Amino acid sequence: MRVFTWKIVVNGKEGVVMRMGGKNRKVRYCVTGADGYLGKGIVKTLLDNGVEVIAAGFNSKGVDERAEIVEGDIFELHDP
Repeated sequence: MRVFTWKIVVNGKEGVVMRMGGKNRKVRYCVTGADGYLGKGIVKTLLDNGVEVIAAGFNSKGVDERAEIVEGDIFELHDP
């Protein structure tokens, strides 16, 4: 599977969008910071354009419910 990553910076706010897909696979996007101001807009725009979205953030409050929502702290490390 190929993973493409774009770093987005708007008005000093950072976000990351990842495109996951491969040959003969449906494309899905993972938006980190999906619970933030920019993330919510990115998630909604992608969903409105028929794209499958994984929305990752600290909480799901205000995130479009059409997305697959993953809550958690991506900076927290766990000992395997």
